[in-house]
Amino acid sequence: MAYSATIEAAPVAEPSTYAMTLMGLGLLTAFARRKKSMFYRAG
Repeated sequence: MAYSATIEAAPVAEPSTYAMTLMGLGLLTAFARRKKSMFYRAG
């Protein structure tokens, strides 16, 4: 049996991919800052 796989990858990502990535990073940053400020208030 011979297996062959072709992977097609776009050299440049779509704009929606960049938008989703930036939104995800923004949410992570917001949660990290919020958690950090809550930590300092409690201590």
